[in-house]
Amino acid sequence: MKVLTPSLGLTKKQQPTVLKLVSTYLLDRNNLNPLKSSNSNEYNSKFGILNNGFMGKMKTILTVRQFAKFLGLKPSATNTAAVLWILFF
Repeated sequence: MKVLTPSLGLTKKQQPTVLKLVSTYLLDRNNLNPLKSSNSNEYNSKFGILNNGFMGKMKTILTVRQFAKFLGLKPSATNTAAVLWILFF
């Protein structure tokens, strides 16, 4: 949230909603990790559903301008050290 709040100009009303959504998304992603090596097809399917749901919910919480800024924060796929990498890949 230290990056998202100032970068997107989140309002006080948006902050807890975004925090809850991001936290839930990260926990759900973490729960998918065992499938990554044991069943990559199932992992890819479930990850796609989870990711699409996350992005869709972010789109409804944020304004159009904030969502565009959010997408602009996406690091390159190879920049795994970037703080927001986990939200996009």
